[in-house]
Amino acid sequence: MKHTMPARLELKAQAKRRMGQALGACSALGAAVAITQLLADAFLQRAGGAFPLYYWDTAGHAIQNSVSLSAQGLYAALRLEEMGIGLSVAVSPVMLLTFVLVHLCAAAVTAPLHMGCLDHLWAAGRGDAKPFRGVFTWYTDLRQAGRAALLEVILCAVQLALLGLGCIPAAAVLVRSGGSLTGFTAAVWLFAAAQAAVWCVMTQLLPARYLLSRKSDAGVGAALRECRALLRSRRGQYLLFRLSFWIWDLLNSLSRGILNLYVFPYEGLANMGWIEAAEQD
Repeated sequence: MKHTMPARLELKAQAKRRMGQALGACSALGAAVAITQLLADAFLQRAGGAFPLYYWDTAGHAIQNSVSLSAQGLYAALRLEEMGIGLSVAVSPVMLLTFVLVHLCAAAVTAPLHMGCLDHLWAAGRGDAKPFRGVFTWYTDLRQAGRAALLEVILCAVQLALLGLGCIPAAAVLVRSGGSLTGFTAAVWLFAAAQAAVWCVMTQLLPARYLLSRKSDAGVGAALRECRALLRSRRGQYLLFRLSFWIWDLLNSLSRGILNLYVFPYEGLANMGWIEAAEQD
């Protein structure tokens, strides 16, 4: 028997009720995810997970706009004359490789804990809270750990590739503009549009995390196929559902993940409710 999909507000209200009924478990899971993200961000900063960007005063430097690609890597310099500042970045092949490997490593290492938290969140949503120490069983079971790591590495690799491609139009506009403020503004808008496009693509893959955490024995391939089948006629619907959390996602990003104390269980339970409703629809 088919059921009508609940409205977004109804799913959110349901998530809040479930949080209230399992407040202790949800708070512990949110804290675990928040701490994990803070540690992962610290690791990325120290291990080469970010490219250094240099600022300088145009009045005191004669560096001109330039972009060069050679065996030594990529070098780019931009003079923003109207703002009186200059920007430059140098990325060697080793730095680029390190950047990618560090991000993939962070995704793989934190994935089992994240999956364990999602697994326990499913149980908390059903009113069957599990002992918190059980979130670490995704590390002790090598098959589960491998599946969690593989899925996160795939998602991270797709995101990095799309972000890299999205930077190309913005970089081209910056170079052609000759460092004008208008060109800089246009490049910022292009980069923002690229980020939005990447977010839309990654949103279509997000349910795979929830599905794998619920059915870990099915494997990564099965989770991705089930995700595709689930969203086959609901891509726009799910996109709008996820978009309704944009304020929370923005605030959480600005807080470096500290707000996961609330955001992780709230959004998690809402997404789980959406998935359950879609499976019955």
